[in-house]
Amino acid sequence: MRESETGLWGDMRQMLWPDCGDADNEQDMAALSDPAGALRIVFLAFEKSDAVGFAEISERSVVDGAGTAPAAHVEGLWVAPACRRKGVASGLFGAAAAWAREQGYHYLGSDVELDNTVSQ
Repeated sequence: MRESETGLWGDMRQMLWPDCGDADNEQDMAALSDPAGALRIVFLAFEKSDAVGFAEISERSVVDGAGTAPAAHVEGLWVAPACRRKGVASGLFGAAAAWAREQGYHYLGSDVELDNTVSQ
């Protein structure tokens, strides 16, 4: 994500997390710029010039199955309803996995609701 695209990210975050307001977005955007913060990178997906999805990746010190090593973790992943089931989420997750490998992480975690079998 480029700095000029943070507003697009914020708009999509509000779709994933409806209670996420402007203050939350500003705080998380600031955290992305803070090298000491947990949030590491955000990927955006586009269809032509329209932003249709995002994945935000953090570092966590505790991830199930990762032992004691820090792990990359997909904190949020969202795709516009019209673009779902077209490989957008897979592409975002793939970009996250490639980035995590490049950064030296051995694990990539993610949470998903138990009843969300499509995402699983």
